Amino acid sequence: MKLNNGYEIPQIGVSTWTLRGETARENVRLALEAGFRHIDTAQGYENEAEVGQGIAESGVARNEIFVTTKVNTGIMRMGRQAVADSIDESLTKLKTDYIDLLLIHWPVKDSA
Repeated sequence: MKLNNGYEIPQIGVSTWTLRGETARENVRLALEAGFRHIDTAQGYENEAEVGQGIAESGVARNEIFVTTKVNTGIMRMGRQAVADSIDESLTKLKTDYIDLLLIHWPVKDSA
């Protein structure tokens, strides 16, 4: 899907919600090798490191992959600095310099 600013979001993606450990790494790698280009994860899924490893092992250039992750609700309640720190942690775990789409997993009332 092409956005007004020229960026594109692949319409079909791979969720990693139930994947853990070696299964997450292997499934992400296989999905990318099969042609999928949108990978969806979240801090709360506790698999960002494995997702990042699967991306790295796929051999697909990072600029060809659309990565979505989500900030955990508990982090949102802790304020702006905690959110910023959690994003840095996600970047490290995902082994990437950028996230294509960052979502609030569940918006919470009265958070900074």
